[in-house]
Amino acid sequence: TGKGKEYTPACSNSIPVEYMSSVSEPKTFKNLKKTDVVEGWVNHNRKHLTRIYPKGTRIDSSNYNPAPAWGAGNQMVALNYQTNDLHKHINIGKYRQNGRCGYVLKPPYMLSVQSSLSPPRPTRPIRFTLHIISGAHLPKPGGRKTGEIIDPYVHIRVDGLEEDIQEKNTKIIDNNGFNPVWDEIFQFTIKNPDVAHLSLIVNDDNDGFIAFSSIPFSAMRPGLRNVGLLDSAGMSIGDFQYASIFCRFQIEAV
Repeated sequence: TGKGKEYTPACSNSIPVEYMSSVSEPKTFKNLKKTDVVEGWVNHNRKHLTRIYPKGTRIDSSNYNPAPAWGAGNQMVALNYQTNDLHKHINIGKYRQNGRCGYVLKPPYMLSVQSSLSPPRPTRPIRFTLHIISGAHLPKPGGRKTGEIIDPYVHIRVDGLEEDIQEKNTKIIDNNGFNPVWDEIFQFTIKNPDVAHLSLIVNDDNDGFIAFSSIPFSAMRPGLRNVGLLDSAGMSIGDFQYASIFCRFQIEAV
């Protein structure tokens, strides 16, 4: 932390406003398990900047999940950008909502409290219904041009606060990357949609990852949606500019 101060999220008054705290990944995820500490951390981050950084044992440059740290209002969640894994894909999705340029504003309840009598609150929990209908123009893994016809399925993942992390899979469609039809419906209850993200990851049953899309729930709109897919580096070039999943999103208050 700045000037060698000991960092305690719930005691932000003891830290001058011009100091920025740097917190390691292990300490971050330890703090995130304590509800009272998370509430204090959100309050701390209304007046201070906090940076989260990967633990030193990640010598393979792997990444941790940034979404829970965002859920405590931390402004700078550092990742190993050289690694194109799931957690970098969540980070890419976070900044697609502003064209991947500049800052993304935190939810209102994480900003300055306007009234002590009626402080901002997180959005109410939601029931999210996802209808995975079909896919179109799915490339082969790595965008290669040769090899067997793919057997695609969609891995569905919700990330956010730890209590909201959920995963499900569609069925596998044999030998069809051109226009596979899944026609499957999934339901998720999400307690804090303000900081939750939906990831749709298309995999080949034999060779693994093909493409992905990550969408913050704060930027999601209900209805029929043609979700464009990106390659492992978060780009939509070559064959990936045509790849998509056709879905229906339904969002209801719980």
